[in-house]
Amino acid sequence: MGNDSTTSVGFNRHTRLPNLTSRMAVPLPTRNTRLAIILLVLGWLALCALAPWRQVHPSDNSLVHALSRAPLWTSHYQALPGAQVNVAEFLLEGCLVLSAALLLRAYGARPNPKPY
Repeated sequence: MGNDSTTSVGFNRHTRLPNLTSRMAVPLPTRNTRLAIILLVLGWLALCALAPWRQVHPSDNSLVHALSRAPLWTSHYQALPGAQVNVAEFLLEGCLVLSAALLLRAYGARPNPKPY
């Protein structure tokens, strides 16, 4: 029998050791993670600065009038009776901002194919 690696018994002469320095964990967020976090924060700030407002009729809750957008902390609609933030629309837009940031993060976390 020959002395090649497929027919010999024992260890192969060329044992490959793992390269430990190639995939070290970085304590700081990577560029894609930072970008997703920054866009998430900017999206939530824009959402809080342009929150949807509505006016509910004082005697009948089914009568709703959509108002314009204003910051959450505004006193602009304080004189209107029944003026409040449209919570359903606010949460829906917040979920859209969050899902956009998560999709961006998932797209950035995809491993790049190694060139041959």
